[in-house]
Amino acid sequence: MSILAKGRLFSSGYGILGLLCVLINCVFVGAVAQDSFTIDNIDRTLDLSAPSIVREYTSLVIKGNRDKPSTDFLLAFPAEVNQKISAVFVEGKPSDNAPAKFLPVTADGSQENKEATFFNVELPQALRGDETYHLRVRTVYTHWIRPYPKEIAQNDHQKLELRGNAYFFSPYKTKTQKTTVRLPNTDVINFSSASGKVSRSGNLIQFGPYGSVGSFAEEELYVHYADERPIVVVKKLERKLEISHWGGNLAVEENYEVHHEGAKLKGHFSRVDYSFSPWLNPKTNAVRDISISLPPNVKNVYYRDTIGNVSTSDFFEESNRSVLRIRPRYPLYGGWRYTWHHGYDVPIGLFLHKNVQTGQYEFMNPFVGGLSNVTIDSVKVTVVLPEGASVKQIVPPFAMDSIDEFTTFSYLDTTGRPTIVFEKHNLADEHAVPIKITYSYPSYRLLQKPLTMVAALLSLFLCASFWTRSDFSIRGDPTLRMRNHHVTVEQVIAAETKLIKKLKNTFDDLKSQTRLSEYGPLTAELESRVVSGWTELMNIINETKATSPSFAETVHVVHDYMKERLSKLRTMHNQVVQIHKAGKDVDSNKRKEVTNLVARLENEVKVLEEKIHEGVEALKRKIY
Repeated sequence: MSILAKGRLFSSGYGILGLLCVLINCVFVGAVAQDSFTIDNIDRTLDLSAPSIVREYTSLVIKGNRDKPSTDFLLAFPAEVNQKISAVFVEGKPSDNAPAKFLPVTADGSQENKEATFFNVELPQALRGDETYHLRVRTVYTHWIRPYPKEIAQNDHQKLELRGNAYFFSPYKTKTQKTTVRLPNTDVINFSSASGKVSRSGNLIQFGPYGSVGSFAEEELYVHYADERPIVVVKKLERKLEISHWGGNLAVEENYEVHHEGAKLKGHFSRVDYSFSPWLNPKTNAVRDISISLPPNVKNVYYRDTIGNVSTSDFFEESNRSVLRIRPRYPLYGGWRYTWHHGYDVPIGLFLHKNVQTGQYEFMNPFVGGLSNVTIDSVKVTVVLPEGASVKQIVPPFAMDSIDEFTTFSYLDTTGRPTIVFEKHNLADEHAVPIKITYSYPSYRLLQKPLTMVAALLSLFLCASFWTRSDFSIRGDPTLRMRNHHVTVEQVIAAETKLIKKLKNTFDDLKSQTRLSEYGPLTAELESRVVSGWTELMNIINETKATSPSFAETVHVVHDYMKERLSKLRTMHNQVVQIHKAGKDVDSNKRKEVTNLVARLENEVKVLEEKIHEGVEALKRKIY
């Protein structure tokens, strides 16, 4: 069993704590049951193989108290170290040869103390008398290793340091114990402890052994060594997992913000020195590329940063995984950062299974992954279930900072998609364990989107049909409309009367000036304007013949009178123009005949004008 704890930045204080050791012991004695157990032997190893993570492996042989048997064994961590704890795992067995099993570990809030935090390990049974039990504690720390010096030149080698406690911090007394620091190489610069009980063999530095160690004992441990590997820390990781039953696909997108917390670059960056560094100075702490482990059989892989697509990447598949190797636009030196996001599709069958007995689906996917041996300060994992799914159970692999459930909407969604968001901070490789979500998803829900599309298209067609068959024009009072039509008829007749008068005047002027040969071209525009007014009358006739046939008929009669008036007037003028063009060749009889025709047409034109006026008055009587 394990407990995955929160972590904060570490500030060393063991020198001061050493001076206050006696005072702290006095405070702790009344806070915890120190006499419930004693520890026969402690073998502790601090593994510094990963540049940004410290893994502590501790083997303990504990012995019970005859008078105070207990099943609750306490693990204590000083406040400074506790703030960097990422995970705690405890295995137990009654003897060396017996199989080990994980034991429940919980935070013990009953032991209130500002100087330490306690975790309770539940033993299978109470230890009595001289009974012993073997424990193996694995603790993962982040943000413990620090660069020293903090700044280096571009071609200098990075050096790291570790400050800690040479003793295993415990509320119980210990007969014998030792601490071993395992370094990633043999390039050791310095190491020391307050007691001087320290020795080195290759990349192993041993502190102790120590005998008769009291409870909450502390002694400063210091190691300074060279390690050119970068200290990569993921400040923020956001993962989005979208499940699609229709496509049998899991769409994954991951957003990374990576910081290099190793020795910072002192001075300016030289691209020339960097270009020659693989041959002249390969042992620098610059990050040249990043390899990300992906599930097998992935497809549609992409990789982009804030600028856009990055072509300096490589993707290849192995037997049990896929690898995306990205090369940032610039190398990462200490204090620098880089952000990017990548995504891919993977067959859903790798992570989703259907329980035949219950008919429910079980989705399991690692909480984190991709980058190994890096510290992750903050993770947000969003799981989007298909539309129509119903969440039945959420099983997080460890305690989360928060778990939220809500509904999100995407393309063509009607009821929305159930969405679960997990948040956690201070993580390491040990957190790459699956989250489990159980949900139900009826088969008919697969038809929800197609039916939605069909319904949407059908609604669109129905709306289009309704629109084309509907009249949305504004219809007011019928009497008011007829009055408006009457006004329009009067305006057309008045305008045409002015044009007819102008036509007559033009004819008379040309006749007096003996220029009747120019009559046709000069009056063509006037006649066309007269004819255009008739179009408005025809529109009124067509609009009112269904609702007011008598009004429409009267307008039609007036329209015919107007056409006839123009026709007679044109005939009369044309006869005179022909006589004018013929000149002296026209005999007297012809002139007399034309004179009589003109007189008769003038009378008929006057009669038509009276009829037009009478028609307008008749329209007025029909309306008013």
